[in-house]
Amino acid sequence: MFKDVNRDNFFYDLSGKISDQYYPNIHSLIISKNGSLIFEQYFKGHDQNFGKDTGIVMHTSETLHDLRSITKSFVSACIGIAIDKNLIKNTGQKISDFFPEYNFHGEKALWNIYHFLTMTTGLKWDESLPYHDHENDEIKMTHSTDPVRFVLDKPLAGSPGHNFNYCGGATQILAEIIERSSDLSIENFANEYLFSPLGINSFEWNKFSVWNGSHKTAASSGLRLTSGSLMKFGMMYRNNGLYNGYQILTPEWIKESFTQRMEFPSLVAEGHDGYGYQFWMWKDHITDREINIVAAKGFGDQSIYWDLENDLTVITTAGNYDKPDTKNNSYAILRNEIYPFLLDN
Repeated sequence: MFKDVNRDNFFYDLSGKISDQYYPNIHSLIISKNGSLIFEQYFKGHDQNFGKDTGIVMHTSETLHDLRSITKSFVSACIGIAIDKNLIKNTGQKISDFFPEYNFHGEKALWNIYHFLTMTTGLKWDESLPYHDHENDEIKMTHSTDPVRFVLDKPLAGSPGHNFNYCGGATQILAEIIERSSDLSIENFANEYLFSPLGINSFEWNKFSVWNGSHKTAASSGLRLTSGSLMKFGMMYRNNGLYNGYQILTPEWIKESFTQRMEFPSLVAEGHDGYGYQFWMWKDHITDREINIVAAKGFGDQSIYWDLENDLTVITTAGNYDKPDTKNNSYAILRNEIYPFLLDN
């Protein structure tokens, strides 16, 4: 692909920029090109565990790291597995089928799994506030003693299926559906049908009991994995659901998950962002080429980036939890460093 000496010099310089904090508080960077690992390195930095400060951590390949909202993409994968196992009929199945104890009135009776996968629930939900703000609905859910009821009881601001509104509560309901349809906790379901086939043997999944009296698993933000495990997940999607000869997800589910369902003004590049089944997507122009990105993103700059056309998968973890406006973030590494080098060599 490119000369080894050029590669070595490039990655040496990039590692130096990360270590010198030009790209601040990056904890890991893994790059796969054409299905082969070409770079993997870990860095020390300030970190948290589900909002609890852990100080300076010397990150390694064995370090479990907060995924925050990348957790949502794992729940999406579990929905795909549950459909494949006929535990769930399809994405059009009504939410009310799984919650017989609730009397869904009005347009809530129209709710289906698709609405929750695509963040088009119509709920009156504000997650635009900082996550240390107790008026943020994600934080309200986190501190609720009954997170599921908190979400389902929220009023509607509009009709389901029409407008994208980022909502961690939607993922919490998806996880509850998996639990109710399988009689397994979300972490046990994921461990049996996703983690074990991927060879992921080490993980933590935080529960809301860290913050309140609920023992529900934090399905929208609580998962902790190693960066290498994130790459396994990334490679499974790159390989149309196949990993080490085992078809974990169907190719059809991968395609559906990576298909843009909603469009809205971009937060990343010029133009518009899109959203699939708990995955982000956007177009960018880098070195005079149009690039199509699919991403799983988590607060604090946790990232999986897929570029299927150029067969590139990039993993980052970081500790910029309260710095959403960090200029030299993981996407800046991709845009300013990785792409110019890989596309020009």
